[in-house]
Amino acid sequence: MKYIAILFFGIYVLLPFQNETIAQDAPVISNSRYLVKISVGQCRIWLYERNGRELKLIWERKAGTAKFGLKRYPLGLGYITDIDFAPVWKPTGYTRWYFAVKKRIFLPSMVPFGHKLNYMGAFRISISHFVPGKGSVYRIHGVRPGDEDCVGTRVSGGCIRMLNEEGLDLAKTVSVGTPVEIIP
Repeated sequence: MKYIAILFFGIYVLLPFQNETIAQDAPVISNSRYLVKISVGQCRIWLYERNGRELKLIWERKAGTAKFGLKRYPLGLGYITDIDFAPVWKPTGYTRWYFAVKKRIFLPSMVPFGHKLNYMGAFRISISHFVPGKGSVYRIHGVRPGDEDCVGTRVSGGCIRMLNEEGLDLAKTVSVGTPVEIIP
């Protein structure tokens, strides 16, 4: 039975994405109820529910995606590694440098939830996608109050931004291990 499940996964999930890169160490998840699909170019995110062999579209939303000209950002098939509500943000060293040099914003090493410099918004869904030179630092996350207009545009350094209310619904629906496919 285990081999049939693996075969099913390969035929119905991986085959359509054979030209995409699979995120490092992505587990074989043939029994996941949901699939999250993101289009960087269309600035869209879709949630599908598995119905037997079929995937049924549950909803489509706008998303903030990787800005134009960015050379490296997550693509391919990966999965959700963690889900947080009211997250603390720990910007990477590179992010802190970038904000200081390019935006003249000096970020602390840890930004509490609700702080005006916490870019995570009301939720954070960590994903397994690995980008050489940057690592696995990408998230689907909310927005700060006043930044809602960035959703639906090419604005981020690789993360996926959603309106807080819509993203909270997503975070409450999916679970760790849910597949996430990111297409150009």
